[in-house]
Amino acid sequence: MGMMTMRAVAVVAVIVAVLAVAAAATQEQQAAATTTTTTKPTNRQQVLQVMNKVNDYFINSKPKPSCGWTRATYYAGNMAHYLLGGNTTYFARALEWGEQYKWETCNYPHTLDEISAANDYCNSQTFAQLYQLTNNHTYISNSIKVMDVLVNRSKVDDYWWIDAFFMGLPTLAAMYNVTGDQAFADKMFLLYNDTCVNRTLWDPTESLFYRDQTYIGKRTPHGEKVFWGRGNGWAMGGLTRIVRWIAPTDPHRQEYVAKLRAMADRLVQLQAESGFWHASMLDPLETPGPETTGTALFTFGLAAGINTGYLDRHAYQSTALRAWEGMLDQAVHDSGLVGYCQPIGGGPGNATATDTSDFCVGQFLLAASEIARLVDSDA
Repeated sequence: MGMMTMRAVAVVAVIVAVLAVAAAATQEQQAAATTTTTTKPTNRQQVLQVMNKVNDYFINSKPKPSCGWTRATYYAGNMAHYLLGGNTTYFARALEWGEQYKWETCNYPHTLDEISAANDYCNSQTFAQLYQLTNNHTYISNSIKVMDVLVNRSKVDDYWWIDAFFMGLPTLAAMYNVTGDQAFADKMFLLYNDTCVNRTLWDPTESLFYRDQTYIGKRTPHGEKVFWGRGNGWAMGGLTRIVRWIAPTDPHRQEYVAKLRAMADRLVQLQAESGFWHASMLDPLETPGPETTGTALFTFGLAAGINTGYLDRHAYQSTALRAWEGMLDQAVHDSGLVGYCQPIGGGPGNATATDTSDFCVGQFLLAASEIARLVDSDA
């Protein structure tokens, strides 16, 4: 290649990069102009008002019935909403959901012999919370039956994709939490370790998780490793729930906490000025706009870590609050719709101001519930 040609290629590359950055800035400016004008909540009650608006908007949209992972994630947030504010409307909705599906894991009885069934028993996490509130064993009997099969299976290679850290691992933690049976927690660690170590989805140099093994070694068009925002959000959100639900004396608790601390440090470095994290975490040029699903889960994890005590408030509170304010500024519409939610997928992708989903609403409610506690304790 001649010298002039090489210079021309270099110039073109610079122009493309500049245009991409400009497009990202324009997109974020447009987002701010077309979404919410909500005053940033400064106390628990104001955060709760935002949660009410978001959850009520979703309820009034009359979503089609579903028992799968997307709706189960919504109900995780709905339960966090109820536990924070005590509004029995949200409690009743969760009970109705359980009754609708006869308190069974999705696709039962296939969950008894299905490998990698995490998506189908994610609903058991809400069932376990409802059992704790009512002491009605009907709510968890099927879940225990299904998870007993998983515990007694000799193989530990079910969780080949990082989403299972939210759908599957906390379900085992929830079963431990309601039964006290250490076998659930022990199996959970074996599955976790297989994903992190045997499948090498954890990258210790980046302190992030690959979505699955097909992403190891892949690069973005700009030469960066491919780490999916929502995928890492699933990991952080799931580990956060695990730490809440296992015993303080669990032999592997510090391993989970260590991962959360390592991820928290990396998140501080990677947060955009807007408060969001990009869907392609190391390459903002690949996915330049805001993305709520990953950002909400990171906010949940950071705020919960501070509230629980294993993350330092002075080191991480500003990052969590910047993310919360970013979501209010750009993602939460005056109507209560939560936008910039990357649609269902298996890797980084862009989202529009009106892209929303049931699972995104749940993720936002999880984040908000911990932000409410964070600002309340800081008052």
